[in-house]
Amino acid sequence: MSRKHRGTGIVFGYCDQCERLWMFEGNDAYERYREMRRTHRAELCRHCCHAKSWGAYRYDCEGCGTSVSGSFADVVDLLNVAGKTFCRSCMTAFFGRYDAENPALTMVLASISAKVPTRTEKIWRSDILGQLAREELRYGGVVRRLSKANFKNNLSRLNPDGRAMGRSGVAGSYQIDHIVPISDCWEHRVPAESAADVRNLQFIPWQVNISRGNRFSFEKLIGWPYPIKTKKSSLRPAA
Repeated sequence: MSRKHRGTGIVFGYCDQCERLWMFEGNDAYERYREMRRTHRAELCRHCCHAKSWGAYRYDCEGCGTSVSGSFADVVDLLNVAGKTFCRSCMTAFFGRYDAENPALTMVLASISAKVPTRTEKIWRSDILGQLAREELRYGGVVRRLSKANFKNNLSRLNPDGRAMGRSGVAGSYQIDHIVPISDCWEHRVPAESAADVRNLQFIPWQVNISRGNRFSFEKLIGWPYPIKTKKSSLRPAA
């Protein structure tokens, strides 16, 4: 169901097909919304509108710029990755890939399974929180230095295509990313060496890195072998 704001020149809602947010802005926003409803008999985002006209989905990935094409079944899981439209490679980078030999991942899972309290759990004293914040900053600095060294020593694995490393906002730039974020590794007492392990690193477009941030979920890892948990302790492999 769309929410229509005619007075402010904005009409927005969620796509009936892929659930992506769509929006029209400007003095003619409501007229364009009515034309969409008249033409497609549904409320659709621009990608789904174009696909209705073209007979297939065709768009450029918002992460790496790669051209993507295919049917709805081919791209349905790519159209709305936290509001972004990605190629399959960038979607995998956004969620991360499950690796049973990733030491950071296995240590965090073991900590959760054993119900070990995190570093900041149930701590309210400001002086202790301040000390922990400083320790986390130092930990993050160590992890990043080790990660850069491991990246340089594993270019054939992490950057086989020779992508350019660069800052956010620079076209074509890629960045080192941690599949299990540094903050999660810190909370669960993962040694810096394990957080920076090559199996916990990926080299991804800066747009994907920025979109990903600290959005991390074990169950959304590509290749996650366990059933969706109903309890924190249920980490049994799927049958």
